[in-house]
Amino acid sequence: MVKGTYKRSLFWTVFTKTAPNRAKCNFCGKECSYIGGTTSNLARHLRSAHPDIKLSPPQYRESEATTLIITAQTSSDGSCIATIEPFEVTTKSEPPDDCEDATLLNGSQNQSPEGVKKKRSACWSIFRKLDENRVLCRHCGHTLSAPKGATSNLNRHLKSKHQNLYSSLQIDDIKKKKAVKFKQSFSRGQSKQRLKTSASHLLVPQEAEMPEDIKKFIHETREKEGFVPNAYHALSHRPNEMRAFLAYYDTVMEDRVGGHLTRCDKEMIFIAVSSFNKCKYFIISHSGLLRLHSHNKLLADQIAANWESADIDERQRSILGFALKVTKCEALMENDFNDLANHGLDSEDAWDIGSIVSICSLSNRMAYLTNMTPNEEFYSLGRS
Repeated sequence: MVKGTYKRSLFWTVFTKTAPNRAKCNFCGKECSYIGGTTSNLARHLRSAHPDIKLSPPQYRESEATTLIITAQTSSDGSCIATIEPFEVTTKSEPPDDCEDATLLNGSQNQSPEGVKKKRSACWSIFRKLDENRVLCRHCGHTLSAPKGATSNLNRHLKSKHQNLYSSLQIDDIKKKKAVKFKQSFSRGQSKQRLKTSASHLLVPQEAEMPEDIKKFIHETREKEGFVPNAYHALSHRPNEMRAFLAYYDTVMEDRVGGHLTRCDKEMIFIAVSSFNKCKYFIISHSGLLRLHSHNKLLADQIAANWESADIDERQRSILGFALKVTKCEALMENDFNDLANHGLDSEDAWDIGSIVSICSLSNRMAYLTNMTPNEEFYSLGRS
């Protein structure tokens, strides 16, 4: 074994050995191969991936020299194979534990003796510690002072000599701080939160933050039905509009004195119109309600698929035909009203049909706006 003193290539200020014949780029993390200490692959990587990096010769001191270990072996065919491995004599390149800068570095944190967490500076991904008060810039090889791990000199060096790299670190720092801030606010809990998977794209207030009458309505619904439809949570984003919506919905869907539309008729209209508008939430929810009121497990699915081929009578077919013309904004003729009259439905019933179409279309659009997803309970409602 032969030992000799050798000044390392500047590329080793940018790359770190990870395994025999493998080195990792300190900037992008990509591993490159090198054989026998040659740095051709490392140079090619810098030229192609980091063209802005210009290596300048560092001012090495004698104490910073590197010792090479050269091992010679004879192969089976008699040829000589020499393996060259660097033997580091400098101190281990680790950032100081008492780093004063409050910038994030890969989320790592140190615990000070007083129990207060301090975050490592991103500078330490570019500088290597030589001793207690000196560091080496991996980018250009300059030696800087960093007493007790202070990073002021390091930041000044980056800002003056490596502006692009400094800007990149600043951007990364801002992103990481935003991520930490979001995580902290999420863990503390907010008065409003996204419930995209269950209720709405938009912000939905927690029940404790709802107005008393809305909170009471939600509580009574849960006690009565065993669950709260996601539509109620979504609409609670605007309490006044929710009150108006519920009042209109209840008025339209309840039996009107002198009216001839049954609750099943109204649920069929809701399903047929929602199917035309391709609104999954109200197709699923009102299909469950139709199964409950009609005691028919098949009819709702038939209407949702194609009301014109569903197993319904001529009266119901006339109602749905009229409702779909209103939905499509098609001109209504006298024959349309006469068709309803032939099945015992007067002009007031036609108004009821139009009102149901209107509240249904409004509901469909709000479901699209908020991305409502049907409660699982609706799928099984009325099937047992």
